[in-house]
Amino acid sequence: MTDVPGAPGSEDSRFVTIHIERTHGKKSAGRRAFRDQSSKENKITKACLASMGFNPTSSPVNLKWSVGGWDWEHDFNIVDSADHEIVLGTDSLEEIPSGIPEAFPIFGRRMNKEEREKFEQWERESRARKEAEREARKKKAEAEAQAEAKAEAEAKKRQETAARGQKHRL
Repeated sequence: MTDVPGAPGSEDSRFVTIHIERTHGKKSAGRRAFRDQSSKENKITKACLASMGFNPTSSPVNLKWSVGGWDWEHDFNIVDSADHEIVLGTDSLEEIPSGIPEAFPIFGRRMNKEEREKFEQWERESRARKEAEREARKKKAEAEAQAEAKAEAEAKKRQETAARGQKHRL
């Protein structure tokens, strides 16, 4: 996993990378990383790990778990302080599996108003950027098709003109 906070070779220790993999029944089941530059919530407390039955000896610790057909994986730096909570970023806020709060309370916290607005803005900008790229590709393809049709028409016209010239010579 790349760009894990604190990991050797990570681009920026402020980044949090959460891999989300859909494993249930969709043909387009895919994987994406949600990177939140403003978040430093890459830490987990020893007490929380202990409450989940983990007792790791080194930091960072990589946690993988599956709830409701979802597989989750993340690297966390272990800290003593209790003032760290994890915020999950997903394609839509409704996609946070409802089973997580019962299984692991720390992973089930919903975004507060400010986080939600920030995330929704990021999502809107991302959608707009993808739509603009799609439109640009479409326009480029149309322009190429028109140029090709024009070139074919000109070639056909030249052939007809050449054929008429040949006919007159005979």
